Amino acid sequence: MKSLKVYSNLVPSSINNIGIVVDGLLNSLQNICGQLNDTTLFDLKVILNELLINAILHGNSENENKTVRISADIADKSELYIIIEDEGCGYDYTRLCSEQALHPCDTEPDNVCECGRGIRIVRSLCDQVKVNTKGNKIVIMKHIE
Repeated sequence: MKSLKVYSNLVPSSINNIGIVVDGLLNSLQNICGQLNDTTLFDLKVILNELLINAILHGNSENENKTVRISADIADKSELYIIIEDEGCGYDYTRLCSEQALHPCDTEPDNVCECGRGIRIVRSLCDQVKVNTKGNKIVIMKHIE
């Protein structure tokens, strides 16, 4: 499988950097692939925002001395792979997912589950999600047109 590098960056852990990174990655992607449809662009913005917020807030505790590494590649002309890695101590992704399966969030607006919501959203928008054993690096794959 041959891949094409779309984007690579090492970003200080500040919430203020998220919009810049999302715009930079999407611009690079569209420069290579051409204009993406609105649904794909929306999905990618949500995915990137959720993953970067998790890495900066939860992974690196907004410590600007720590960084978040992000890269994106395209394989087989339609598979976008995004890798995000923080310098935090990680979390147990398998346990979080099994707890979500056993105790799904209530659908009532007043009882919305806060913990793990971002990962649940990302999983629903991606074709594949993998997290390393430590829990500080996530790889997603999304088919793009």
